[in-house]
Amino acid sequence: ANLQGANLRDADLRGADLQGADLQGADLRGADLRGANLRGANLGGADLGGADLQGANLRDAKGVLVLGPGGSRGDFLYAVEHPTGYMCKVGCQWLNLNALLVEVEATYPDPASQHGAYYRAVLILLRSLEQQYLQVWKEVQP
Repeated sequence: ANLQGANLRDADLRGADLQGADLQGADLRGADLRGANLRGANLGGADLGGADLQGANLRDAKGVLVLGPGGSRGDFLYAVEHPTGYMCKVGCQWLNLNALLVEVEATYPDPASQHGAYYRAVLILLRSLEQQYLQVWKEVQP
């Protein structure tokens, strides 16, 4: 399904089969995606602020990375590609990489912290991948 740029804000999409859907740039803020099948969906540039992704199948989804479980809550971190860089869902917050680093440094100032080390490693990975995908975005934009 082509749902590029669709306004799905606050939509109840629990258990929806969105396998392979093109959701680039879609507004999914506040959407309930619990248990939704997003396998192979393209979520690049989608706004997932406040979306509930609990139990969603994101296998092979494009434009999103799911890392974890990790951190102090043993939770997953979602990183969604945007034209300006990754937006990451950590707990109940959506942060870009700079804001995520500020949060990590404030929460885990001790370099020996296991959780701080986890998030710092995640940031190194995401910064590297972000540089690569931003270059590709620049090349394909008119």
